[in-house]
Amino acid sequence: MKSEKMKPLFQLIEGGLLNAHPQNPRLHSGSEKLSESVERFGFYGAVIVQSSTMRILAGHARTRLLRESDTKVPCILLDVDDDAALKILLADNRTSDLAERDCAELLAILEPLADTSGTGYSVGEVNALRAAIDLPSGDWFDQEELSGDEFDPKIRFSVCEDDYVRFTRILADQGGSSVSENLASLLEIFLSVRN
Repeated sequence: MKSEKMKPLFQLIEGGLLNAHPQNPRLHSGSEKLSESVERFGFYGAVIVQSSTMRILAGHARTRLLRESDTKVPCILLDVDDDAALKILLADNRTSDLAERDCAELLAILEPLADTSGTGYSVGEVNALRAAIDLPSGDWFDQEELSGDEFDPKIRFSVCEDDYVRFTRILADQGGSSVSENLASLLEIFLSVRN
């Protein structure tokens, strides 16, 4: 596969000169977590921008945040055509979606912190992560409900926030004919993640 060589240029640019890419499929919920991090630690990193259009290819939420504070935005300008720009935007979003987390390692990092502010994780999310990791594999069915005439087991499991978001997206994409089909798909996915 031929690689397209780019000579990126680093530049500080007024946020008002940057344009959100009109085809960006990413929805930016959770901006308050980004805002908290920037407030606590400052802005680090750079926004990726197509130089000919000044369209943002990566960093829409960060740019919006910096615009609000009237701070110049650190940018990496790429001289690419519209096709390459769109592919860079999509690749940045998709590779982020595909990244997995080692929940046990994440918990090992978060638990010793006295204060998680600025990390993007709340105390409740740390507790949910702990519950997801500590859940014994044999504790999925309530044994008392397995006896009797009516078989109506309750399946209980906890997931870390990242898995919950991923599972929610997968369920929305399932398009099964019933809730139970979609939940069965989710359970299969959950079992594959835990193994």
